[in-house]
Amino acid sequence: MNPRPSSTGEAFGFLSPLALSILLALVALVLFERFADEMIEGDTLQFDAAIRSFVHRFSSPPLTILMRAFTDVGNIVGVVVGTIIASTILWWRNRRNGTVLLAATTVGGLFLMWASRFRVTIAFQVVMH
Repeated sequence: MNPRPSSTGEAFGFLSPLALSILLALVALVLFERFADEMIEGDTLQFDAAIRSFVHRFSSPPLTILMRAFTDVGNIVGVVVGTIIASTILWWRNRRNGTVLLAATTVGGLFLMWASRFRVTIAFQVVMH
């Protein structure tokens, strides 16, 4: 029996890489949904306080600057710059499908970020009036 994936793209002998990716995405979706539900119910407050207390023991001005830089990676500019860099590397390595998939995923994610901000603003204005 050949333990390596076949040339047809099968991973683990029974799942294609696409099926495995979809399965992992669904597992992540369920886990994040459960975690979000716990947060909404306030069940993570004690855990959050313990982590915050631990992290603040190491606080210093240089560490604050570093953490703010890491936070900025997740904003729109950081995502776009990261996507451009990763897409350039993928394109250079002749991974055209990966480049297109990354670009499409990023555009979709940026649209969702934009739409959720718009929706929150509208909902807040409706509630306030």
